[in-house]
Amino acid sequence: MSKILKIEAFSGASGDMFLGALAQLTDGFEELKNLPSILNFDEQAEIKISDVKKNGIACKHVKVVEKIHQHHHRHLTDIISLIEKSSLSSNAKKIALDIFEIIGKAEAKVHNIPIENIHFHEVGAVDSIIDICGTAYYLDKLKIEKSFLTSLVTGKGFVNTAHGKLPVPAPATKLIIEGIPYTG
Repeated sequence: MSKILKIEAFSGASGDMFLGALAQLTDGFEELKNLPSILNFDEQAEIKISDVKKNGIACKHVKVVEKIHQHHHRHLTDIISLIEKSSLSSNAKKIALDIFEIIGKAEAKVHNIPIENIHFHEVGAVDSIIDICGTAYYLDKLKIEKSFLTSLVTGKGFVNTAHGKLPVPAPATKLIIEGIPYTG
């Protein structure tokens, strides 16, 4: 019997939101607090989980908090090394590496440079690495074999990035979601 994950991203999906949703599915909020240690980031980040109400509905809010605010510009090779040195399972490592490869290929195409020369700005930050690797951790734990996504809501307007003001979805994101129905 296949395990299938259906994602209804009717209001978008940030890394923190997705990580929190997967932790909820596994009842793994306590495990979630261990992610910085699993990724060798225990000195740099922690995960805070709080009870909140959104539109009157009780839920958990997950936030990756950097202890030392640094904006790292990491190369893809640096992130690959971080993942390989982590204590994630081999399957979770593969999932995380696949995610970063998808992002890296899109960035390489947008910047017209080889993937080996890609360096990440926002995605290279500790909180983004934890979000992505945490997602891989929970997808592995849930043994998800297939996933489906309803129409994605990306937002609209502009976002300030290391490359200046870009439209939403940003060019690399637009490449990644190519073929997926989305609305602004």
